[in-house]
Amino acid sequence: MAGYGRQPAGGPWVPAQATITHPGPGTFRGTLEIAGVAPVRPGFTGSPAVTPPGQPGSSMTDLARWRYPVEVPAGARRTLVLPVPVASRQGQPISLEARLLDEDGRIVAWSRIPIGTGRPTDVLVGVLATRDIPYLAAVPAPRGELVTPERIDPHLAPRTAAGWANFDLVVVDGAAALRQLDGDQRDALRRWVKLGGTLLLGTGPDAGHLAAALGPDLFPWEVAGSVPVRRFDGALAWARLVAPDVPPVGTGGNAPDGGPSPGGRPAPDGGNSPGGGNAAGDGGSSTAPATIAAVLRPLPMDAAASGDGGSQGQDGVSSPAAGRLTLAPGPNGAIPVGYIAHVGLGRVYAWSTRLDAEPWLSWAGTPAALAGWLGTDLVAGVTRRADAVVMHLGSGFRAPSGPNWSGPVVMSTPLDSGGPRSLFQPLLTGLYTPNSYWPGLDALQNAARDLPGLQFPSPGMLMAGTAAYLLLIGPVTFGWLGRRKRRPWAWVVVPVLAVLVIAGSYASGALAARGTPRAAAGFLLLDEAGRQGVWSGLVAAYRPGRPASVTLRAGSQVSPMMRPDTWAGPFQRPVEDPIMVAEPSARGLEVTWPAAGAGHVIPVAVQLDLAVAGSGAEGLTARWAPEGPDRWRVRVTNGLDVPLTGVTLFLGGNRLHQFGDLAPGEQGEAVVRVAHQAALGPSFTGFGIFGTGAGGGGPAAGYPGTVGGDDGAWEARQRARLQGSMSYLLQGVSGGPFLVAEIKGSPVLVDAAGGGPDGPVVPPSRWDPHGYTLVLAPVQAPGLDQGAAAGVPPAGFVPATASNALWPAAAGMIRASAVDMPGPDVMVLRDAQVVVEWRPPEAVVPGARRLVVRLDARQPAPSPPALGAAIELYDFASGRWVPVKDPGAWTVAGAAPDWVAAGVSVQPQRLQVEGEALRRFLPPGGRLLVRFRSPGDGEMTLTLPQFVLEVSP
Repeated sequence: MAGYGRQPAGGPWVPAQATITHPGPGTFRGTLEIAGVAPVRPGFTGSPAVTPPGQPGSSMTDLARWRYPVEVPAGARRTLVLPVPVASRQGQPISLEARLLDEDGRIVAWSRIPIGTGRPTDVLVGVLATRDIPYLAAVPAPRGELVTPERIDPHLAPRTAAGWANFDLVVVDGAAALRQLDGDQRDALRRWVKLGGTLLLGTGPDAGHLAAALGPDLFPWEVAGSVPVRRFDGALAWARLVAPDVPPVGTGGNAPDGGPSPGGRPAPDGGNSPGGGNAAGDGGSSTAPATIAAVLRPLPMDAAASGDGGSQGQDGVSSPAAGRLTLAPGPNGAIPVGYIAHVGLGRVYAWSTRLDAEPWLSWAGTPAALAGWLGTDLVAGVTRRADAVVMHLGSGFRAPSGPNWSGPVVMSTPLDSGGPRSLFQPLLTGLYTPNSYWPGLDALQNAARDLPGLQFPSPGMLMAGTAAYLLLIGPVTFGWLGRRKRRPWAWVVVPVLAVLVIAGSYASGALAARGTPRAAAGFLLLDEAGRQGVWSGLVAAYRPGRPASVTLRAGSQVSPMMRPDTWAGPFQRPVEDPIMVAEPSARGLEVTWPAAGAGHVIPVAVQLDLAVAGSGAEGLTARWAPEGPDRWRVRVTNGLDVPLTGVTLFLGGNRLHQFGDLAPGEQGEAVVRVAHQAALGPSFTGFGIFGTGAGGGGPAAGYPGTVGGDDGAWEARQRARLQGSMSYLLQGVSGGPFLVAEIKGSPVLVDAAGGGPDGPVVPPSRWDPHGYTLVLAPVQAPGLDQGAAAGVPPAGFVPATASNALWPAAAGMIRASAVDMPGPDVMVLRDAQVVVEWRPPEAVVPGARRLVVRLDARQPAPSPPALGAAIELYDFASGRWVPVKDPGAWTVAGAAPDWVAAGVSVQPQRLQVEGEALRRFLPPGGRLLVRFRSPGDGEMTLTLPQFVLEVSP
């Protein structure tokens, strides 16, 4: 079976385990072939169809083949673990078969490979642990999805970041299973987290072993010791955020309201709540068996950045950020029950105890506690992809049980648009898998099909050649013959010249055909240090009248990218022969197109994990720091060994600043002004979104010419197509900074004249020139993105404004009976509840003095946004939702407590929070939770909320 036991395959790559037993005699040598197949269609005229043994009448035709040489001695058994491609979660998986072929190519054994299926929005959880953790299956996901955990056999664990992208969350409990991973598997896990993955660690007595196995980049804490604990106040706090009636841990008494007293509720930052100390009896019995909890302290920034844990170190490694919970006091005082670290674009959660320990195994509130703590990181990753947001804009949702029944909204909405994380994830998880389509795919396919050497000559060259030929056979020939008085010879000379020109053209074409025209077009996703990343894109090759073949770098994963029902495209003849055959060789991975057909260039999808700079060196990095309420100083360093063109800074889906071209080692610096308004990228209007001019990263206007073999024209076309492809994705990104740059070349192709593959580091100067790459890199704010050890702003901090334009917010729960999206950032919901979560940097929250929530829409809306909604904010001091605004009026809610009336002002499309209310709704190290509710079964209009936090040092 492909995948991980009972769990549905999320794609794009999952492992398949094949066991070959050879009784003898002699040694068996042959090929294990994995084939993607489809039923034979009427009028099939291609290669002979394959009929599975013992299944007459069910002939299949191969669409793709992956071949692996095998050798099995007599009486031996060999097991192979191979990555196999499956469809994205949005579509049906392709059918896969395993065949064992002997040296003569005959099938001697055959088996179908079953692929687990599930709902697209299932939350897939991979578990690295020595035993099952049963309560993980009961964790309530915010959108009503099924949480599907599966223990990962260490030898089946992925070896690429795209493999780990099969999961929405990876849980590592203790160090025993983690230590069974080899270096490649750990490096792939590390790369996946840095590019946006989520990792949950169960520590306790294994904290030191986890720190050693993960290194400081994925475990950026110092293990300061361990203490026995018996009460779990903080876990109960988060559990009651999700399930208000959950019972306490153990047998301890409750406060009069059924929960902790307001003065003793632990705050999320690991200290006490604003009202006072920890409650004395709400978290459990002091006589319960003690559980060992690890005491973790954030590593200094330089220590975290310098360590590499057996791999590359990171400059962007964080200290714990928002979301700590408090355990009851032990011998060393109160300690957090959980820590959070931002690692690149991803997050690492560290639970202070083992996850498979008591009281978590027996307490009914454990699933709710984890759900409350993880928050929006439990929303299925497919919902958060920028391409999913784009695909659903302008569409709608109806609850399956009728108009008056409110159900979870599983489709992507404008509230699901995020930052670079939501942009990186679809590229990492494979935009180009079978059964998946998105609007920008056409531009990317055209880029891969535009093969250097196969283009028509430019119109100017055709005209010049025609003029030269006419001059040769006209004035030149007749003038030469006339001077020699041999004009009758023209009857012989002109045909001879014509034959020579034709022969020369044929000879030049034959020489060109000795090579294989090829092209690669894609995206390189870099980590925050700019050293490692993943290339994800398309590759194509073509040879007239014969199979085309290219060599891809070792470690490349390749699959067909067109849907099975449209393999040939809407206007091309059906493809009856295999689209591609992939087989490893000494030079890398040989990919062959057996019979593409005249003029039929078929791209395939390729992903490759790679390093572009060695240890101790920085690649492409971008840092910025505040210089005032709305001004930031940005510094971009090109640490790569090639020039970068079109270096552009984006904020959300909108261009913020253009640096132009940067030579190797060159820095670009600018002070930019930030408009604190989270907004989706503009609707696709052309290919000029990245700027103008060659150094600006885009054509001046419109689309460049589609003909001409000039290298500059080809580069302009590739640039425009990649930018156009990405422009579609930018419509699903609402905030957060990231950098875009361009490199001519591709790391996946092995140069035909360059011998074997490179080592573990592939600098861009060694890339094959027959490609074009758009580089995406995160922008770091040291001391802000990473938080601060004690929640104190970093030294030299300049008063600034934090907003969800800089640190995007995310929707958690969305329930409604109906949803319509009439505009890019406008939603109309009926009988609905929506919870939006915002996590501003830990370092700025202690200096916050005013929070402004704006609810105005950029586009015309059917009614004033949020006017018909009741608005509530979560009070971390009392552990309950507090009304702030009543539906139908821009006034403070009548049931609001006095401290809300004193600290909250309500105006049309605007809330302002100060004083005690701000400290309770956004405690140090905490997060802001806002709930919108429609009145009864009525409607409410919502738009992207704008959170603006004014900060003083």
